[in-house]
Amino acid sequence: IEAILTLSDFVWNEPIDDSLFRCPTPEGYEHYQIQSIDPSRPVEEEDLIEALRIFCDLADGAFPDSLYTKHLGPLQAKLEQPATAKIDTGTGMALVAGLSEPVRAGVAPPMVRFMRANKKRLQVSRGVKFINGLNADKKPWRYLGKGVRRDEHKPVFEYRPEPSSKTSRIIFGDFSTQTHEP
Repeated sequence: IEAILTLSDFVWNEPIDDSLFRCPTPEGYEHYQIQSIDPSRPVEEEDLIEALRIFCDLADGAFPDSLYTKHLGPLQAKLEQPATAKIDTGTGMALVAGLSEPVRAGVAPPMVRFMRANKKRLQVSRGVKFINGLNADKKPWRYLGKGVRRDEHKPVFEYRPEPSSKTSRIIFGDFSTQTHEP
């Protein structure tokens, strides 16, 4: 069997109304934004600053007494993570989803809370990796945050970007930074 198909009356580059590409949130639904962290981005000072912000949030505005596990562990345990259930998709891979719970006004659904909590965990991990990188490269650092509260312009972390340099970088309790040259 042979068939012949003839197409005609094409219109090229016809203007298209922008409204065709908008997808508004339907009435009765809420839109939630979940930002992710690019894991391929190199770990940098800003990752430590964000981790310190998270620790302050978890400790009612106070910096941890130290950056050792005994002080950070209890703070990390406070990161909200809703209950989850694994859903077998039949592909050999499991999908993790928030458990069903009643919708409450002003409260994000479990999956959104789960994703936000995981972002915070990843950010804390990147902050710790920054410090581990300083250790691996033998770059001196010291933590000065014990007793400092968020928004105080007091040093909380100091490190040398180069091991043999006298120049240091300082992170303050208000999350500003400064390069210090003696």
